[in-house]
This record gives sequence, C-alpha cells and structure tokens, in this order.
Amino acid sequence: MGVGTEEFRSLTWRQFVALIDQFKAARRRAEFYPAQIAAILVNVNQGEKGKSVTTEDMMLDGKPAQKQTPGQMRMMVESLNEAFGGTVRPKTQEE
Repeated sequence: MGVGTEEFRSLTWRQFVALIDQFKAARRRAEFYPAQIAAILVNVNQGEKGKSVTTEDMMLDGKPAQKQTPGQMRMMVESLNEAFGGTVRPKTQEE
C-alpha cells in the first residue's frame, strides 16, 4: 500500500479507511483495461447468437470465480476446440 510499518501503526481510523479506499480504487483501475480487452474479444468472436458482455461483466471486483459444472467445462472446451479448428474424437476403450 506504499506505507511503512511505523507510518501504518500511527494511522488514525479515518486515515486507514481512506488508505483502503485508495488501494481498492487503484486495483479497480489496474483491472479495468484487461477486462475491457477481454470483453471486446468475447464480443467480436462470439457471433450473432451470443449475448454481448460488458467490461463490468469481465471484472472480478474481488469476488471469487464461480465454480463450473462438468457440463459447463465440457462446453467451454468444445467451444475452444471448434474456435481453433480442432476435431473431437470419440473416447476409446483404452482411455
């Protein structure tokens, strides 16, 4: 946070809260541009059927990522596979 140990210990409650608010704002600014690029890439590559996403949709805002179900994971892998021109081969008995 850019504050030394002694300075941190001497902060008042109001100064501490202000410091935390500054830290959160800086983190949000640092996250904004990568989220904006991700939203642009999603919107450009999903086609007409897909729902458009906003920059806000791509930002974590300190929330943990949601767990995916196995079906959602498979759908994502199949989508990426199709996007990169891969083929799906059926599972064999040996696998």
